[in-house]
Amino acid sequence: MHPYPTELTQKPIANVRWPNVTLKQLPMLETSIDKWFGRKNIPIWITEYGYQTKPQQPKGVSYAQQSAYMKTALTVARNDPRVQMFIWFIFRDDPTSTWHSGVVEQAGAKKPAFATYTAMAKLLDGRNPIVQVKGGVANPVVRVPLIELRTRDAAGAPIGATVRAFLGSQLLAVSQPSTTLSIDGWASFPVPITPAAGKTYSVAIDVNDASGNAVSRTVTMVAVK
Repeated sequence: MHPYPTELTQKPIANVRWPNVTLKQLPMLETSIDKWFGRKNIPIWITEYGYQTKPQQPKGVSYAQQSAYMKTALTVARNDPRVQMFIWFIFRDDPTSTWHSGVVEQAGAKKPAFATYTAMAKLLDGRNPIVQVKGGVANPVVRVPLIELRTRDAAGAPIGATVRAFLGSQLLAVSQPSTTLSIDGWASFPVPITPAAGKTYSVAIDVNDASGNAVSRTVTMVAVK
């Protein structure tokens, strides 16, 4: 998906004429893709998204607008379960590029959007995700990406893990489940506790394949009512 209204100065949730698409029109795009391909829940990747700033680009947005639009865009993407990837185009303005949507100026000074990017990235880190589970339900299952293993192992390859559940610094339980690697490079693991609603847990997952390749993930698990 390449959302490019003119200089991309329109708000992320503006309406544009179809088949152009803004983030507000993601549901229409998703419904159409399902129809066109005869499948459901096709993943969405949003790539090369960004707002140019002025004065670097005279037709761009202000620094404050870039920061606000970024927060809106990332929030929309985070709340859409079909969006699996969001790429902000250009991290630092560069003299070799005519596009000035970086969150860092060419000379190295941080634009206000840098703080927004940092805060939102923590919420969207697929490697160490923040997930919600049902409080009071034993052994909730969490799903984590193991792309590093998928580059070495075929789908269906056996993997083992050590799963440690913490409440604060207190170790609550440890388990060593086995499973297989899915075709998309993800795997699911049960967490050996019954989480209490309103509590937030940290789950450390250390995974190994048959060849000794290892990956570690940390899941922040929020138990809700």
